[in-house]
Amino acid sequence: MPEITYQILSEARLTIVRFVGAITIDDLAAARKTISADPDFDLSFQGVGDLRAGHYASDLAVYRAYVEQVAARNARSSNWAILIDTPKETAFQMIWQSFMEKIQPSKLFITPEAAVGYLALDDKVSERLLGLLEDPRKPLAVRIP
Repeated sequence: MPEITYQILSEARLTIVRFVGAITIDDLAAARKTISADPDFDLSFQGVGDLRAGHYASDLAVYRAYVEQVAARNARSSNWAILIDTPKETAFQMIWQSFMEKIQPSKLFITPEAAVGYLALDDKVSERLLGLLEDPRKPLAVRIP
C-alpha cells in the first residue's frame, strides 16, 4: 500500500509532496484532488515532489494518458523540483515535463540541496525544507487517504 503525504508551508508559498511505495494513477489523481482542495494550497506556490522512496506501478501508456489529461486542464502553476533516483521514475517524469513544461515547470534532482537551490528560497525556508527532506520515508504533515 502506498503512502502519499504532503505539507503546505503557506508563509513560504511552498508545497511538499512525498510518495512512498508503489504509486498508481489513481493515487496520483487522489493526491492532486486532495491537495488542490486544501484551503492552504495555491497553484502559484512552488513545490517539491519527493519520489525517492516511491515508484510508479503503472505502465508508460497509462501514465502518458494521465499526463495528457492533466495537461489538457491547462491549470498554470509555479516551479516544482522533483527528487528522484531511479531510471524508470526519471523516464516517467521526463514525460510529465514534456507535456507540462509551459503550465507546470519542473526540474529533476537527485539531492535535496540541488532541489532547494533551484527553488531559490530564503535561508530560513531552505533550512526548514532541507530538514523535511532529510528522510525520504518519513511522513509529512497530511496523509492522503
